[in-house]
Amino acid sequence: MANRHKLLKTVVLLGLGSALSTCDFVAEPPLCGDYFGGGETPGFSINANGLAQHLDTGTSWYRCPAGMTFAASRCRGEMLLATWDEAMAYALEFSESSGRNWRLPENDELLAIQESSCRNPAINHFVFPGIDVANHWTSSETWHNEAFRCAVYTYQGDLSCREFRNNAYPFLLVLDNN
Repeated sequence: MANRHKLLKTVVLLGLGSALSTCDFVAEPPLCGDYFGGGETPGFSINANGLAQHLDTGTSWYRCPAGMTFAASRCRGEMLLATWDEAMAYALEFSESSGRNWRLPENDELLAIQESSCRNPAINHFVFPGIDVANHWTSSETWHNEAFRCAVYTYQGDLSCREFRNNAYPFLLVLDNN
């Protein structure tokens, strides 16, 4: 009788384990391209000059990563990869040549445009058509060490302030309203 009870217990546990292994307890968020499948741009005011204003923060973004130009609803050209210092210098030079004050976004500004409902990238690519899954520099410094700076990884929108400032990453530009 004890062996029969032990066998029944084993069968029940194996069946329960098998049933539970087929359940998906963690739902993966959809790809942002699928999530915004109709080309929606909620939370942004888009203009024809390649600017997108984030309505919650009022921050005006250039819709393409640095090095690319916005034309015919697309980003064209090569995305620029730069060290943090080169990215900061690029923003200054771009400001001088355009006559407008451009800068790299701060941590909270780049995090504000992340989409928690989707991933790969966690940014609406209808607003930012040239965005790539990569670390993107922010202007925010870090308290860790002068060798590090902050970047947001756009796959799921994670912030890291332990990125070596000499790494080459893409970056976005925002208009400085000050």
